[in-house]
Amino acid sequence: MSPADVVTMGAVSYCVGCVGFLLLAALSTAPLEHLALVYFGGLSASFLYTGGLGLKYIALGDVAIVLTFGPVTVLFAYISQVCSRPKPYYLLITVDSIINLFIITSSFNKMT
Repeated sequence: MSPADVVTMGAVSYCVGCVGFLLLAALSTAPLEHLALVYFGGLSASFLYTGGLGLKYIALGDVAIVLTFGPVTVLFAYISQVCSRPKPYYLLITVDSIINLFIITSSFNKMT
C-alpha cells in the first residue's frame, strides 16, 4: 500500500468509528458528555500513538496502548451500558492491575 492509501484508510476508519459513536450515543441513556469525553480521549490516544507526537517512537507507545485498550475501553463500555460513572475504587483496581501487569512483564523480560 502506498502512504496515501494508508492515510485514506485511517481517515475512513476514524469516520466509521465516529458514526458508530453517534449511533451508540443515540441509543444509550448515558450522559453524552461522559461518553464523548471517554470516546474522544481514546480516539486522540490512538492518533498520538503514531501520528502527532508519535508516542511509539519515544518509548511511550506501550503506555498509550495499555491505557487505550485497557481501562479506557472498559470504562467506555461500562458507561454506555450501565449509564453511570464508575465508583472511584473501580479505577483504583484498574490502576493496580496495570501496575501488576508491568511488574510481571518486567520480571519475565529479565528471566529471558
